[in-house]
Amino acid sequence: MKTSYFAILALLLLNGSHLFSQSNKPNCAVLNIKQVGVFNYSNEVLGNITRREFSKLDIYEILYSEDVKDLTKKDSLGRSNSFDCFSKQCLTNTGKLIGADKMLSGQVEQMKDAIVISFRIIDVKTNKVEYSNTKEFLNINDQIKNMIIISLKEMMGRELDEELENLLIKKFSRENYINNSGVNQLNLSGTRMGMVYLFGSNKDIVTKSEAEGGFEANPIFFNFGYQFERQYLNQGRIQGLFELIPSITGLEQGLAMPSITLLHGIRDNKTGFEFAFGPSFGMAPYANGYYDENENWHLESDWDVQQVNSLDSTIIEAAPNPHTIVNRLDSRGKYKLTTGFLIGMGFSIKSGEINIPVNFYTVLQKSSMRAGISLGINARKRKR
Repeated sequence: MKTSYFAILALLLLNGSHLFSQSNKPNCAVLNIKQVGVFNYSNEVLGNITRREFSKLDIYEILYSEDVKDLTKKDSLGRSNSFDCFSKQCLTNTGKLIGADKMLSGQVEQMKDAIVISFRIIDVKTNKVEYSNTKEFLNINDQIKNMIIISLKEMMGRELDEELENLLIKKFSRENYINNSGVNQLNLSGTRMGMVYLFGSNKDIVTKSEAEGGFEANPIFFNFGYQFERQYLNQGRIQGLFELIPSITGLEQGLAMPSITLLHGIRDNKTGFEFAFGPSFGMAPYANGYYDENENWHLESDWDVQQVNSLDSTIIEAAPNPHTIVNRLDSRGKYKLTTGFLIGMGFSIKSGEINIPVNFYTVLQKSSMRAGISLGINARKRKR
């Protein structure tokens, strides 16, 4: 019986001390927060976010909209009141009207390259600013809630999440899905142009005369195309990329050799350095033929023609071709699908909103290879 009595007494004392501490906690009203140039957020929405997050700090007893609903009605002097109250005098008068000890007000301003959040807490009785804080963040609209949390904690001296703070404040400190989500993603989609040089057997072929199956061309070709890219991974400073590059080569020499390349790559958002690799598919004229004893190239059909005896005009069947038949690049042949494997790397030169990607690459093939350089230009677009 005594045990139950003491247990009940202890419980009452605990509850009483809790109620006492609660009653000693000053109250604070959070009205609307002023927005300047912030899209997708109204004064009321910013006020609701601030009110909710400030309540979680458990510093004041927060007066919610239901507690101050009479604020929207006219006061005893017939003046109309509103939750849009931002001046010091208005906040003090409103605080007295609703019986608040403290008033929290603030502003969220979105500029071209930054979001600035300012808060202050006014003591209603003394009409003085007790706490204030102004903090600048990167222009990441969908992270305003986290910015408000950081600003409130810093103003009230609470421990901050340093990693989150760095992501929202320091440009390129650690680009990931937070400070690179739809706003600062480095997207290099755009035109590509450059030069490509042939090596190996194909180099010798293109320089030969058309009678020998060549192209009578220079082994250096101009290349023009367009790069489409998609980021499927964006963590830390690294982006995972999928790239599609259709292009055409050799137009300046009267040739038209189209190709399409599929690449998987990774890119450093800070430096623009990237590395990519993947298959390349092209179209080029190929023909079956053979090399004779003197290493001269002939089409396969050259051997199969019937021969005529010059003495009696009798037709002599051609003997079976003893040479190995191979399929190789030939200007007299038919276009066929060719394949190769591209390995490339590059970097991006930045100037304001302009990106100039520079890439070096090589395409490996069975009997030949080619290497080239490509340049591009694009303007970064901010997503809204």
